[in-house]
Amino acid sequence: MKKLIATFIFTLLAFNFIIVCHAQNITISLSAGESYEFTNTGRIESTIQTSNPYLSNSVYDYAIYNQDGSVHETGMLKSQLGIYKVPAGGRMVITVISSSKPMEFWGSDQSLTGKPADEPALHRITLKPGENYEFSNNGTAEDSLEVVGDDNNLISYDYAVYNKDGTVYHSSISVSYNTSIKVPAGGRVVITAALTSKPVSFGGAGQFFSGSFSVNLALYRVTMKAGESCEFLNSGLQKNTIETYTANPSLAEYSFKVYDQDGKLYYDSNVPINYETSIKVPPGGRLAAAVSSSSSPVEFGGCFEFFNPAGTMVDSNELKQIFQYENIEKADSTTDVLSAVSEAYSKLSGQLKQNDDVKEKSLQFGEYAIEKIATREIAGQDEILQINYDTIKEQLKEAETAAGKVEELLKQNKIDTNRELELSIKLKAVGVEKDFAAAVQKDLVKGLGILHNIRVDNGEVIVTLPVKNIEKEIGTSSGLTIEVNKETRAVKSIISHRGASGISMKNMAYSDISSVESPVYRIGLKQGEKTVSKLNSNIKLAFPIAEEDPEYNCVFIVEGEGSQIAEPVGGKYVQVTGKIEIESKSAGRYYVKENRKTFKDIGSKDAMMKKAIEVMASKGIISGKDENNFDPDGVVSRAELVKLIVRTLYSMDKDAKADFKDVPDKAWYYPYVASSKKEGLVNGYPDNTFRGKNTITKEEIIKVCAASLQGKKRYKHPENEGKYIVFKDNTSVPDWVRKYLALAVREGLIIRRADGNFQGSKPMTRGETALILYRLFEKM
Repeated sequence: MKKLIATFIFTLLAFNFIIVCHAQNITISLSAGESYEFTNTGRIESTIQTSNPYLSNSVYDYAIYNQDGSVHETGMLKSQLGIYKVPAGGRMVITVISSSKPMEFWGSDQSLTGKPADEPALHRITLKPGENYEFSNNGTAEDSLEVVGDDNNLISYDYAVYNKDGTVYHSSISVSYNTSIKVPAGGRVVITAALTSKPVSFGGAGQFFSGSFSVNLALYRVTMKAGESCEFLNSGLQKNTIETYTANPSLAEYSFKVYDQDGKLYYDSNVPINYETSIKVPPGGRLAAAVSSSSSPVEFGGCFEFFNPAGTMVDSNELKQIFQYENIEKADSTTDVLSAVSEAYSKLSGQLKQNDDVKEKSLQFGEYAIEKIATREIAGQDEILQINYDTIKEQLKEAETAAGKVEELLKQNKIDTNRELELSIKLKAVGVEKDFAAAVQKDLVKGLGILHNIRVDNGEVIVTLPVKNIEKEIGTSSGLTIEVNKETRAVKSIISHRGASGISMKNMAYSDISSVESPVYRIGLKQGEKTVSKLNSNIKLAFPIAEEDPEYNCVFIVEGEGSQIAEPVGGKYVQVTGKIEIESKSAGRYYVKENRKTFKDIGSKDAMMKKAIEVMASKGIISGKDENNFDPDGVVSRAELVKLIVRTLYSMDKDAKADFKDVPDKAWYYPYVASSKKEGLVNGYPDNTFRGKNTITKEEIIKVCAASLQGKKRYKHPENEGKYIVFKDNTSVPDWVRKYLALAVREGLIIRRADGNFQGSKPMTRGETALILYRLFEKM
């Protein structure tokens, strides 16, 4: 009997040991929006199971990773019970979606551990009709996006996948089924939900995928009806594909021809076809397609970044290899400088020469060469640089001769530019390291011909005098003097935000007093012997950048002796000089510092719009509704627009007058309306009203921005407006805006809609306004 009792006790102890050590459970209940991570620390795979009494109302995402961190399996919007295998050393992240009932997940392996997850199982977005989204694969291996729609018969989307180097990996048009989209390591995919689609969800492993809404479409697509034709130009550096789609293949009929960059026939369909296909277009080549007169509609689409009419997407690294400014810098003679220009232009392929961005870079390279040829040293006496006609007459001749040579090279290489060539001469100040004064004599204006700018550079600060303004500034005095004195002490400053509500800055609080540990440059102005506080028109001032990111550097000015109030006045980073440049007519103390700004409510916006808002806010050109919020979807009034455009173009004149009967002189926007009227930027109405509270429309802001490019930078209007006005509603574009719209599209100012329409009479949002002004700012 004792033996039996002992045996029973031993058996019971052994049984309890097995339960404790080999039958451990991890059970977790997750509420809506919660995430949890299971980790398998063992040497064999472990099982995770789901359990929930609310099965029909419970939905979750999951991502399983291998031991090396690569993706093993993902699943999105799962509503059924599941059994999942986690590899040895791997992990599983689970997220219950926000609208779900609670769910339970459990595993029965002692090698499993668990904790609340810092990352969601998937980076997921549900796109509504017409929305665009861009996912980036930040991992080191190809991974897939899951796609889930409620009804395959009611969803439709386009996508374009790009490799890490920007080339096209894959694209597809009018997809109407659930699938997986493969995205290469370091690559990205742009997705557009069709206007007729039901909402459709896309998601990729949360560890590797990130994304944001996009202003760009996945595909530039055209739906052609019976008898219509269209042309696509491939502005990319690789062979790219046009996808076709027909809802009724048996009723569709179309033909096409493909030409290479030299205009030679590359491929001919020969006879009309009635099936979906992928049409290869060589780099710089074009596709001409026509739909038969009795056909049902046919859709054509190519990756937006290479087939859209603006076509500004090019390989920046390739352009750096072509436009090598160091070759101009090290050239010892005019012949060598022009040889460097000729060599660069000759490296441009036929397709690149058609690219509007490349045309602008070709002009800038030629202008830099002219300035190099027309450079001379000038010595100062008592730190004063005397500049008269004799000082520059040789450089003037050299600049005009060099301009003729550059224009000849542009013509020889068939580079049709979009604006006029700008001529500048440079005077390198020697013997004045810290302080100097550029004293422009009255006789300078007697024979400047086609010259546009005279630059004075002491190696640290560059003063640019626009020739058209010099005579007006000198007037009846003996000359014009710009003094530059460098201070080494720090400036105590308050950043002033004076102005109006909303986008204009009235609601911004004064910042705390801070010490600015950066060089301060005192700019003094004289007309003859008389010291003045400001000029009648702008000069350009370029200062060394502050540390950190130069794109977010801002120039501040402290006006008036004894004042400690510093105001942000913008500043564009010029890569060629490595300096921050502004336009100004005011004397004062200037300094540069990084002034990075952001807002809580712009995180979901397209990356380009988000950057535009942040950069323009950092420059002090725009601001938010309050310190933390920008309100990107709010509208913009005419009063707010004049402030924005005046600050963007450095056109502020505090002494300007306006006589609009609905703009009182005490209104916050009065000086901006007056400045705008003086510069001819935004006009009033025939009844002498300005109507500052009216909402600004898209076509109105397009005209203002495009006219500014034409007037201030001499951009030419496109001869073929139809090449750029390719919107679905182009017949409704008013005549008064068409030439400005074509210019805006060509120069990349336009904000494209997902549905392919222009809709110029619609109000501009604050986010759209920030983006178009940022693009204008970069062009000026």
